[in-house]
Amino acid sequence: MKNSFNKNILMITRYYYPHCGGNENQAKLLAEYLSKYTNANIRIITSHYSKKLPKNQNINNVNVDRLSCIEIKNINKFPKIIRNILFLIQEYSFIIAIYIYLKKNIKYYDIVHVHQSSWLCLIPTYFAKANNIPIIIKESTLNGFQYLKYLLLPQKIKYYVIKKAEFIAISTMIERNLIEQGVIKEKISLIPNAIEINKFRKFRKCYNGLDNNDNIILYVGNYKQGNIKGLDILLKAVAIVKNKYPNIKLRIIGDGNINSYKDIIIKENLNEIIENLGQQNDISKFFLDVKIFVLPSRSEGMSNSLLEAMAAGIPCVATRVSGVEDIIKDSENGFIVEKEDYMAIAERIIDILKDKRLSKKFYIESAYISKKFDISIIADKYINLYGKFKN
Repeated sequence: MKNSFNKNILMITRYYYPHCGGNENQAKLLAEYLSKYTNANIRIITSHYSKKLPKNQNINNVNVDRLSCIEIKNINKFPKIIRNILFLIQEYSFIIAIYIYLKKNIKYYDIVHVHQSSWLCLIPTYFAKANNIPIIIKESTLNGFQYLKYLLLPQKIKYYVIKKAEFIAISTMIERNLIEQGVIKEKISLIPNAIEINKFRKFRKCYNGLDNNDNIILYVGNYKQGNIKGLDILLKAVAIVKNKYPNIKLRIIGDGNINSYKDIIIKENLNEIIENLGQQNDISKFFLDVKIFVLPSRSEGMSNSLLEAMAAGIPCVATRVSGVEDIIKDSENGFIVEKEDYMAIAERIIDILKDKRLSKKFYIESAYISKKFDISIIADKYINLYGKFKN
């Protein structure tokens, strides 16, 4: 039976499925859940980043409008000055596309929900408030408003958005950061990322990572973003672990060029132990034989892959970045180490490998914490937030 909630909700995101990223995956999970289990009418507007995709599409009962804009492929191959100019052309073309769409269609919606702060929320905030429509901005990073400078926009413009919008923080660290930016605490709802817990509850019954002899360490991250995802840190840690456990394997899943790390790989003689699987739409099938999941990031919002690994019962080691302390209780259901500390990561990996009782403890305790991130619970939080606003 469907929830009686029945608002018309416009969601705005820079990219959407089939583009696979943390923000995109969360938007898709929420939109499809609300469409399936409530009477809400959900529409996504996003960029038409690939001409192979239709401009208008219904995906699992969610209407998706891809707005025409300029998308420049392989933008990073250009010299810095040219790259910056092309970036401005690309992003401002999408801003214009959003302006045109909202000018024509804003009147049809009860709520506008932007899945990113920074420049993406500027035009939606203006049109929403001009039409007395509530606007909610989800902040999933610690530096969303910092991106304004990349479009040559003054930082003070953020105060217009801060004054007019409601905010969602996906972690306590992001909530604190929003308050430091000037957002009133009462205008912030703390709503973390979600996972489909039933998918992983079934998976836990099949998980055999605790009992097999394969010492596989799993890394998941789009390391094409550069060092922010910390793959270089993990490689250094694994090199230390390999001295004690020569049979370890490092399974890498994500979009990026592994050759960017060839100096470390060659220096530490890691080539033979790396299993590079590239980007995968469904990473759960690679969980079964994994002993440890490591999140070595220098920055995160809230790691979806960490949530999924915890739900699957895989012992986890993570750096102290946004979202981690909301998921892991250090030494109770996983380990937290400081950013950049590859030696601490190595030590914690070794602790888990040598102590089956510790692995079993993390396996059991992670089940309790992961339940609170189920999409049914998180969606209810969104419904309650949306319900605050009267038509």
